[in-house]
Amino acid sequence: MLRFIGWRFGRVVLTVFAVLVAVFLAARLTGNPLDVMFPDGLPPDQEQRLLVQYGLDKPISEQFVNYLRDLARGNFGDSLREKRPVAEMYAEDIGATLKLAGCAFLVSILFGIPMGMVGALKRRTGIGRLVMSVAFLGYAVPHFIIALSLILIFGFYLHWLPSTGNETVWHYILPTITLAAHRFASIARHTRSSLLDVLSQDFMRTARAKGLEERVVIFKHALRNSLIPVVTILGLQITGLINGSIIIETVFAWPGIGRLFVGAVLKRDFPVLQFGVICFATIVVLVNFLVDVLYVVIDPRIRTEA
Repeated sequence: MLRFIGWRFGRVVLTVFAVLVAVFLAARLTGNPLDVMFPDGLPPDQEQRLLVQYGLDKPISEQFVNYLRDLARGNFGDSLREKRPVAEMYAEDIGATLKLAGCAFLVSILFGIPMGMVGALKRRTGIGRLVMSVAFLGYAVPHFIIALSLILIFGFYLHWLPSTGNETVWHYILPTITLAAHRFASIARHTRSSLLDVLSQDFMRTARAKGLEERVVIFKHALRNSLIPVVTILGLQITGLINGSIIIETVFAWPGIGRLFVGAVLKRDFPVLQFGVICFATIVVLVNFLVDVLYVVIDPRIRTEA
């Protein structure tokens, strides 16, 4: 068990480091940030002074070594535009993102798993087809189309719900639905597929032959044995929620790290951009690491095969 976890964790460290190198180089390929900060241009002596101040006058290799040295000291750099620590900026905005992602994740589970069960157990009925049709639409329609449609209907025409900000509980409804739509649809589809596969197994017929109640057969035997594919999807949904916040927060003017990240890209704010990508990548690989560990807990045979 410990050897399995250690090997997987080693992959996490290597992956994060590879992302760190990639984003550092890619950020500098976008061009000089002073061109965006000062679109009208600067005198050569002033531009050189700012490049020296930000450490951008040095070769990329030296910049990278200095960046790693600062990271080792817990210094993630200062924003080029706002002149304050990027960690402080993300700390201020991450709460709003986590609240939105948490609401969307809860909605995804509460709707996705029951919909998948209905789709599997009632697959030959109208309600089963209707549920999976809704799931298909939620999976197929892009985020921004759902977001703009909800804003247009409930915000602009009906005036029922606010479409920007996060001041009240009503502000959470539209972005939560938008962010959860693709997730609960994906969970529903995979729950249905996995449950149908388990229902066709021999041990299910044995459980019914013993005279067990159908409720016990479904929830104790079928649902539990169909959890591994669903756990995989749940892990991916967490990362998708964080990444999806980049689009959703921009559309709904949600004051979270997604909007902060988009602003850093547009303004070529290297420290803010680098810290954001590293955070997103770390979340993704750690969630996948936890999913691997959950595999072993649910089915110990996976550890043996690994």
